[in-house]
Amino acid sequence: MKLFLSALALFIVSEIHGQNLVPNPYFEEISFDPWVWGCCGGLPSQPTFSYGASLQNQCANHWDFNSNYSVWGVVRPCFPAPFTPGGGIYPFPQKGTAFAQLFANFRTLDNSFTGRFLNTPLADTLIKDTNYCVEFYIQNSPIASGTSTSPGVLFTDTNIQITDVRELKYQNPQVFPQIHFPGVRINPNTGWQHLKGSFIANGGEQFLTLGSFFDMTDSANEIQPTTPISGPWSSSVAPNTALWLIDAVYCYKCSDTLFTVDIGRDTTLCSGDNLSLHAFYDGFKLEDSV
Repeated sequence: MKLFLSALALFIVSEIHGQNLVPNPYFEEISFDPWVWGCCGGLPSQPTFSYGASLQNQCANHWDFNSNYSVWGVVRPCFPAPFTPGGGIYPFPQKGTAFAQLFANFRTLDNSFTGRFLNTPLADTLIKDTNYCVEFYIQNSPIASGTSTSPGVLFTDTNIQITDVRELKYQNPQVFPQIHFPGVRINPNTGWQHLKGSFIANGGEQFLTLGSFFDMTDSANEIQPTTPISGPWSSSVAPNTALWLIDAVYCYKCSDTLFTVDIGRDTTLCSGDNLSLHAFYDGFKLEDSV
């Protein structure tokens, strides 16, 4: 009898972040499913593609999507082709098996801009004067009809219920995200982009809000049209609508130790054979420097 020993099953190559304060960072944990098809977020029987988002779409546990738009939600493995992650028009997730689709920005009937955010409570309250690292993966959705700029992450003491970019950006006093990539445009066909930054906490922050914090007074930040992948779902997305895919959201102390471990290749053992496993550090660091 032979035994196949998979190193991966034993966390062979393991990438460890310090304690990630973002619950459900890969959007895999589902809290409830409001659809009889057994796939929260998808309506595969409809002739046009849509997501079944409710006013507070809780398809992804912990995350609040704050929207009733049909192209807003979680892209999951239970979706039928070609909507399955990695099985058609959508990419493979950066980590895990699912990812979020964010309604970043769109042009309204009065020719202004608006958009939506996704947010989540943190696993722990941020500590005053502590340096926190934040990172996430992002790319333009294949069904988006526009591109937008300036992704950012806002940390607050209380949960923000405001869903309109204009209100969040220009309310008095103004709200600016601690992690911000002004002018960075999320273009199609570029794959997953890894965005990362750090900030010093004021202390007491308990919520994370992620979205597009673009300056609507800057013409360079305006939504630019793009051509979505053609299909019956195209009619579900209005012109000049920017949709982002989000995955692997992290927030952790920059001083936490990060390391990777390798204990060798997959191995086949015969009955009675012995194998000694030795872990080798591929690298580690005590301060975040990447």
